[in-house]
Amino acid sequence: MFTRRGEIWLAIAILTIAHLASATDQSIPPRDVAQISDGPVRGVGDEVMAFKGIPYAAPPVGALRWRPPSPPARWTTVRDATRFGAQCTQPAGFGPRARTAEAEAAPPISEDCLTLNVWTPARSAAERLPVMVWLHGGAFTIGGSGPRGDGTMLARRGVVVVTVNYRLGALGFLAHPALSRESPQGVSGNYGLLDQLAALRWVHANIAAFGGDPGNVTLIGQSAGSTSIGMMLVSPLARKLFHRAIIESIGGSFFGPKQRLREPFYGMKSAEADGAAHVQDIAAFRALPADEVLRRLPSAPTIVRGIHYYPVIDGYVLPDEPDGLLSEQRVARVPVLIGHNSDEGLFWAGDAPKTLAEYHDYVRAWLPADRFDDALTRYPASTDDTARVAALKLTSDYRIVAPTIITARKLSPLMPVYMYRFSRVSPRSRATWGGAAHGAEVPYVFGNVGDTASFEAVDRELSDAMGNAWVRFAKTGNPNGPGLPQWPAYRFGGYQLMELRDFPGVGSNADDPNVDFFLSAYAALRAQLPPP
Repeated sequence: MFTRRGEIWLAIAILTIAHLASATDQSIPPRDVAQISDGPVRGVGDEVMAFKGIPYAAPPVGALRWRPPSPPARWTTVRDATRFGAQCTQPAGFGPRARTAEAEAAPPISEDCLTLNVWTPARSAAERLPVMVWLHGGAFTIGGSGPRGDGTMLARRGVVVVTVNYRLGALGFLAHPALSRESPQGVSGNYGLLDQLAALRWVHANIAAFGGDPGNVTLIGQSAGSTSIGMMLVSPLARKLFHRAIIESIGGSFFGPKQRLREPFYGMKSAEADGAAHVQDIAAFRALPADEVLRRLPSAPTIVRGIHYYPVIDGYVLPDEPDGLLSEQRVARVPVLIGHNSDEGLFWAGDAPKTLAEYHDYVRAWLPADRFDDALTRYPASTDDTARVAALKLTSDYRIVAPTIITARKLSPLMPVYMYRFSRVSPRSRATWGGAAHGAEVPYVFGNVGDTASFEAVDRELSDAMGNAWVRFAKTGNPNGPGLPQWPAYRFGGYQLMELRDFPGVGSNADDPNVDFFLSAYAALRAQLPPP
């Protein structure tokens, strides 16, 4: 039994402990609030905290339309960061908005869209976890960093995940003489790429507040996002802003123009001339609503329709054609994980030719005239039904497979390169495309394969193995570890890669007969254009 004096000392001890605990609690910021350079933000979550819709640049509206991104206005009160920001202005009827269920969940569309999202498992800002920055696809025309790229499951593997919106279409890539005159560098057109660079600088300055390591940043993207990463590899403005790269299905536009399809890498002069042909008065176009700009300057992420607004060889963001810069080894020396899907072309099945005559016209539109016979030998067709199959295979190889393999081969002498080929066909892919189409690997990487109507147990096992490998690569520059067979580096000779299928294993693409054919075709198409 305590004496009276003992009871007094016990009470003092309890009060002291309570005071110290209170002081400690007050000295540690709550996990749901992060203090970044522009002001405090409040996220939501438990095991993983999500901070959504954080502005990394000022809204590119009014006088800021068609200008490089500017810093956002600062704030002092805690900003709510629990909802996705708007997707950048884009045409309706494509991507998530073409599917009713996904359209209901997709963020709104607005020109005020330069935001990013952060998912972090860190318990404190001192953890310094690896960072993975996702750049979405969509032919530089559609897409955004909404629910389809939810980073919760990926972040649970011990990384900080960032997803980024960037300007698209004519609002992101219009070049014009009047715009170039406004620029200190005398250039215009690469506003979407400048947005991506601004987001990377934001990550460098702020990611430590979320427990991330600005000295270990992996760029990861698919389709136009992976093509963007290819451009970051050769852009001097991106040096030291990232340290590894994961390139999923890089686009054919990285290597040369599809001249007749209006998808070239423009030089500055030709890009300005094209812009001037469509826009006479920049001030008047700046005064238009964003939707009206798209109506007057339409673009469409299809094979044969619409105008594509693409990045420009401006001598500033892009010093020269990326393919040439790769060949000259003027590229950031960082580890690269790169790959493609086995049935990429199925994604564009709606645009495929329906008759043999249409297929022949299709080949003429894609390739130089002197490659026509060779193409029909490699992709033969004698009936309307076989013409469609041949066209989809040609589309797959031309747009994605050959460019991805060529990129891997050009990079492999310079830095560690690991290549994959994804061929798993989930119930959803089987019902939607009939194969492992363009983009089919994305939910596996993010770990979003829990829907039992769309994915089976083998899909979740493969997703777990891929997610672990992608994260190990982000941490160390090497994807090897438990869950997959030993993954060899991609090198001349064997050109071994990881086959990501029902039962993953090591394969090779050393004997792919079409790589040299397309490399030659890309060069011939480039030669038909005037100098940049």
